[in-house]
Order: sequence, then structure tokens, then C-alpha cells
Amino acid sequence: MDKLKKYCLVKGIGTGEYAISSFDSALLSAGVGNYNLVRISSILPPSCQRSRTINSTLGSVLFTAYATLTTKDVTKIASAVAVAIPKEPTECGVIMEYSDNTGKDAAIKIVEHLAEEAMYRRGISYKEIISTGVEANADGTRFFTTFAGIGLFD
Repeated sequence: MDKLKKYCLVKGIGTGEYAISSFDSALLSAGVGNYNLVRISSILPPSCQRSRTINSTLGSVLFTAYATLTTKDVTKIASAVAVAIPKEPTECGVIMEYSDNTGKDAAIKIVEHLAEEAMYRRGISYKEIISTGVEANADGTRFFTTFAGIGLFD
């Protein structure tokens, strides 16, 4: 496998009669529904560059760190991801994910704090933290899913 050189932040909301169809709808909304997602732990490879779109062959494997939450309850749900970019391009960054019964702004605040802590634990200075999040107000009539992720590709 070639080195993972690019990353892209994605987010989406899905609904469906079943939990799995709601999750699939959220993946499509996020733009990753036509890839084979392989869930990874939360490390950004050195020198990885941000991309606004995922430029991989449809149906291929997409390494993804993600947060997701599905419910049929009447509640607010949110998912968020953050990536801490190291000051030195030869060092790795970290990706953090978070989902809960909260709003998007609260989820983003938490996930950014988690990314800061992770870099501190590693003794790596970061130049910036990039984040995204999404929220949904589930109405109890069908399943709702929030999905926020960071896809890594070459």
C-alpha cells in the first residue's frame, strides 16, 4: 500500500426506517457511501495534506476515523471530528472523534479539546486544529444518524 498522503473532513445526516439504512444514508450524505470504509485509530500520517474532496476510485478502501450516533428517540444528537496538524511536517498529527446527545457546537468544542490533549500527551506541538461537526433533531418517527469523519487516501 502506498503512503496515505491526503485527508478530507466529511459529515452527514441520515434517516431511515432501520438503523442500518439511516447509517447508510448518513454515509451517502457525507460523500463516503460508495467506498469500503476501514475504521482506523486516530493518527494523521506525517506530511499528510488536506483535500476538499476524496479523490479515490469508487468502491475502493477508504481509511476513515469517524464518529457516528444513531437513535430513534426524540433527542438531539451530534457527531464531530478534529485533526491536530503538527508544526513539524515530519511528525504525525492526531484525529479525535466524538458523538453524544448534544449540539454540534458542544461536540466540536469537546473534540478539539481531545485533539489538544492527545498532542500534549505525545509531546508534539501543533500549528492548528481543524474540525467539523453535524447535529440532528431526531423526532421519534424514524432512525436518525449523524456521521463525521476524516478519510485518508493516497
